[in-house]
Amino acid sequence: PLGMGDARDGMLYVPEGYDPAVPAPLLVLLHPGGDDSTFWDSAELRFNYDLNELVVLAPDSRFNTWDLVVQGAYHEDVDFLHTAIQQVFDTCNIDTTRIGIGGFSDGASESLGIGLMNAHIFTRMAAFTPGLLSVPFRRGEPQVFYTAGVTDEIIPIQQAQDFIVPLLLRNGCEVEYHEFDGGHEIPANLLNQAIQWAAASRLE
Repeated sequence: PLGMGDARDGMLYVPEGYDPAVPAPLLVLLHPGGDDSTFWDSAELRFNYDLNELVVLAPDSRFNTWDLVVQGAYHEDVDFLHTAIQQVFDTCNIDTTRIGIGGFSDGASESLGIGLMNAHIFTRMAAFTPGLLSVPFRRGEPQVFYTAGVTDEIIPIQQAQDFIVPLLLRNGCEVEYHEFDGGHEIPANLLNQAIQWAAASRLE
């Protein structure tokens, strides 16, 4: 547990075999609306975090979902995330060239906006079926791993095809786009692929 909040806090996962003398990649993961950081905690996920020697920060949103969805702006959640990331840097030896951010559904929408506004920090973004994209400004040249289900009844595939992916491309992003035959979910193979992708060196 982060130990930063009462009812809504979050988690920091440090992989097995972590060596404080060796800078580790960091992935920030934002849960879907109506959920919390435990969405990103399972035996299979921990296995993959360990396999990729990946430090994972998963904060809880301040509201039932993320501030972009609730308020139409980035505020409380960004402040909390900023403090949480500072705590990670105080705790772990992080490779500053390998910091990623990602999320699912509302968490993907929030992570895309935060990532694009801070692309000089977050070199890679994993967007699992985002529904919104709001970017007041952009820094850097981010890479995006994007997934969308063709039969998704919550966020129709057209949102990715007609709006978000074209907008990302127009904003100079390098997009690795994956459509899959399924609904509002993250297929295990794509989730594992995204974790490995996020942990890799950008030069690879």
